Amino acid sequence: MSIIYIVFGIIGLIVLVLVVYLVWYFWETRPRRPKEEGYRYVWVEDDGSAREVTDDERKYLETEFLPDDGARPYIKTRYEMLDGWGSIAGFLPRRQLPESISVAPASSKSTTKVR
Repeated sequence: MSIIYIVFGIIGLIVLVLVVYLVWYFWETRPRRPKEEGYRYVWVEDDGSAREVTDDERKYLETEFLPDDGARPYIKTRYEMLDGWGSIAGFLPRRQLPESISVAPASSKSTTKVR
């Protein structure tokens, strides 16, 4: 009889951990701003500001890549994510950008460093 309690306890613990993880995941990846006009992605600069993507960057984002291709664009899932170099810069889905950060227009001088 006690083995049944142990098994149910282990299953319950696994379910609890899974539920906590799913709540955390959905909280972290929730949309942070309402739907708005503009391209689906924005570029986050090293200083944390954001701007629209340029036409060349948009073309790069829309290029089809193989899953293991090292030339794929780095697309962050959360604003706070850092890349392998510790930089906050990268492409981000527009809806993941915090509402407090405004999106500047794309500059013709903008050059994204593709890493």
